[in-house]
Amino acid sequence: MKDLKGFARIEQDEMTSVDVNNDLKTAINIAYPQYKNVAKVETDLSSNIPLLLLSSSKLQQVFLNLIVNASQAMDENNFQNNTIRISTELKENQIFITISDTGKGIPLHVLPKIFDPFFTTKPVGIGTGLGLSICYDIINNLGGKISVESELGKGTAFYIYLPIQLKVARSDESIATPAATFLMHKKILVVDDQIGLLTVIKRILEKNHDVTICNGRAALDLLIKQGKNFDAIITDLNMPDVSGIDLYRYVLKNYDDLAKHMIFITGGSYTSQMSEFMKKIKNPVLEKPFTPEQLLQVINKLFMA
Repeated sequence: MKDLKGFARIEQDEMTSVDVNNDLKTAINIAYPQYKNVAKVETDLSSNIPLLLLSSSKLQQVFLNLIVNASQAMDENNFQNNTIRISTELKENQIFITISDTGKGIPLHVLPKIFDPFFTTKPVGIGTGLGLSICYDIINNLGGKISVESELGKGTAFYIYLPIQLKVARSDESIATPAATFLMHKKILVVDDQIGLLTVIKRILEKNHDVTICNGRAALDLLIKQGKNFDAIITDLNMPDVSGIDLYRYVLKNYDDLAKHMIFITGGSYTSQMSEFMKKIKNPVLEKPFTPEQLLQVINKLFMA
């Protein structure tokens, strides 16, 4: 009952420190009435999964939907051979989650449509066809990816990848310490091509700052129109179309003081152009994954210099 109440208390944009393994366990408990007479559940949850700053209720919604779907894909009269397997693993800078079943499988011609809104393989009157579409949107908005593999008569596996650009230290109860939040009311432009990362950074900063988020192309257009209105820019270095380097060059030419208040984000892999650029600038650089507190400290240090 406690798990169910927690799941039902959905706040659309609530960002909290999330233990992916715990959210999976909660979803498994909630789904128990659906699979208890149909299939066994086996788990293999890695112990080194970091906490993430996400919406726990939305993540549980994805897990619950996939577990319930797996139970519905089983032959109810074959309990001994029916298994739902759930695992987590840390791979490079991503958390890799697998939810698979030994059910009926999905026809090959259906797979490309599986995440389309209102598409369903269930009989009329059962389900809306929105479940997997919503799952896709939630994971995509978190900056992750979800995919599916299936074979008729053998089962289906859903794979979820969640980025850990903004992991939260397990020893911290809050997002930031008082020392990291004393700087108030700066106008900050945050630029990245991953909407999930943009959303999380905005949530971290907007308590104390005015935050605008967009991709590289939109950021350049915005700077052309109102560059003087920003106090700082946080931008990914490596973006398609307009990169962080492109933005820096424009800002340096037109708003020299603002160029000194640019913070760069990088995944750690550099092209030759990026390497040369990094040698020339004195701006702060944050390597993914970084914690919310590290982000706030870099911003404060930037304006204290």
